Amino acid sequence: MNSSLPKVYHFVYNYWDYSGATKQAMKLSAELNMNNLFVNSQFRKVPSQKKHKDIIDLPINKLFRCVFLFFFFVFKVKKNDICHFHGFHSLALLLATALNKKTYLKCTLEGVDDLPSLLRRKVLFVDFILKRVNKINSLNVKIDKLNRSVGLYNEKLVLIPNGVNLPEITKNNERDNFFICVGAVISRKNVLGILDYYYTHYEKLSSKLYIIGPKDISISEFEMDYYSDCKEFIVKRGMNNVEFLGVMNAIELSDYYSRALGMIFFSEKEGTPNVVLEALSYNCPVIYKSSDEVVSWVLDSELSDTLCSWKAPTPRVLKSISESGKLRMQAEKFDIKIIAQKTQELYDSL
Repeated sequence: MNSSLPKVYHFVYNYWDYSGATKQAMKLSAELNMNNLFVNSQFRKVPSQKKHKDIIDLPINKLFRCVFLFFFFVFKVKKNDICHFHGFHSLALLLATALNKKTYLKCTLEGVDDLPSLLRRKVLFVDFILKRVNKINSLNVKIDKLNRSVGLYNEKLVLIPNGVNLPEITKNNERDNFFICVGAVISRKNVLGILDYYYTHYEKLSSKLYIIGPKDISISEFEMDYYSDCKEFIVKRGMNNVEFLGVMNAIELSDYYSRALGMIFFSEKEGTPNVVLEALSYNCPVIYKSSDEVVSWVLDSELSDTLCSWKAPTPRVLKSISESGKLRMQAEKFDIKIIAQKTQELYDSL
């Protein structure tokens, strides 16, 4: 760590568990020319063996957390340091803005921390914070539209999407006869909708569907009833070619991105979905719902029209799109190096 550089404190949720926003923060910090540290709000106790000097795990007890954060902002965060909030960390944001720290708020999820959603909670409390935050990142075109509809903080708004680490690709792999769904098995990811779509359009082709992602309490949104509903759907329709593979590391997942006919992505609320960017970087087609403005924006016009779910693109069409290399070209617009450069410029402007 270079002591001459300012520090960036990345405030994240669930550093030690499955979190797309935290994963993105880690990618970003690796590219920034700053001293990066993480301030982690964990929903469950952190095992002692996971402690790390660059990660500050906040107390779970609310009173202890409040006291800790007060002393943290007063004595630890210096004048030139930056507090980058990946999501609306209400208590930390309140203290940071009240103490005039440099603050950058990233809206990570539509319906949760976009400005209209925040202001529907406690308008005076949220307004106090938003008036004092230095910059607010809308993350995608849909959240940006929502944020601007408020009309109160437009001078603070920026749009810097998530980024992706672009893998080296020497050749386009042959696509195998299977589809993937990547994400937690939770209602927001609409796994039931994916199962129904796959059953209707692709199961008859003797293809397989692999569901990759956590299916347990390691994520705060997990609902056992929903997971049970997914399993019941499979049993009732006699689907023998669906497998829940659980969480994979990046190397394992890259193999599936490289070989799948396509990824079916029906998530109902997102920021800039990491898994969509990752799939595109491997030329893996992403089948999405026509109502999903965010994925449509990521794909751009020609690709978004072809990959819209109502068209049910055939394996032949999916292979052709993959071989064209156009998906990778779209991913390159979201190269994490480009995103980090834009973020660095924003930090410098605070």
